[in-house]
Amino acid sequence: LSKLSNLVELDISFTSWFGPLNSNPWSKLTNLEYLAMNGNVFNTTLPEELIQLPKLQYLYVVDSFLKGDLEWVSRMPAIRELWIDNNPLSTQIPESLSSATTLASFSAGNCGLTGAIPASLGNLADSMTHLWLNDNGLTSDIPEDLSKLSNLQTLSLMGNEFNGGMPSEICSQKDAVGRLQTVEVDSSVPCECCTCCGHSSVSVQSAGKR
Repeated sequence: LSKLSNLVELDISFTSWFGPLNSNPWSKLTNLEYLAMNGNVFNTTLPEELIQLPKLQYLYVVDSFLKGDLEWVSRMPAIRELWIDNNPLSTQIPESLSSATTLASFSAGNCGLTGAIPASLGNLADSMTHLWLNDNGLTSDIPEDLSKLSNLQTLSLMGNEFNGGMPSEICSQKDAVGRLQTVEVDSSVPCECCTCCGHSSVSVQSAGKR
């Protein structure tokens, strides 16, 4: 792989990769834009050489026993879509995630995430369009600052342990002409604008991510 310096897309999903990802060959793949690594057993975090690839925009590491924190996301210079669902991260969402200013689609469902959603994620107003944080152990209040994500189309927060309800500031973004189309929380979380599954949902529909 290290000799394929012009490689743009790479899919090594379900290749029975067991063990950590080494620094090679990633540092040589400077033109890589798309990387899928789903269904492997890495048992570690991602190497810095991969994280800092200058053109990597789409990264999928689902069901791959990815571990460690998420501080590395802010060090990805060009990332637009990052899906890391179903990994045993067991960490908190770092404040530094708000520094990933190119990130448009972030999915970290069922990753054992704990603590509060940082209000600073509202700083991703220019980029964030889809945010899935479902099926974790997130607590505290849902930050009203998420309403600053003016381009947000999907917000999925089901399967967590939030206090209170969905902030009205977020619901105000979902109207007949708003971009926000899908808002999902558990039925125990009061919500006036949810498509699923709050007590006051205006409709119940299946809003598949993929």
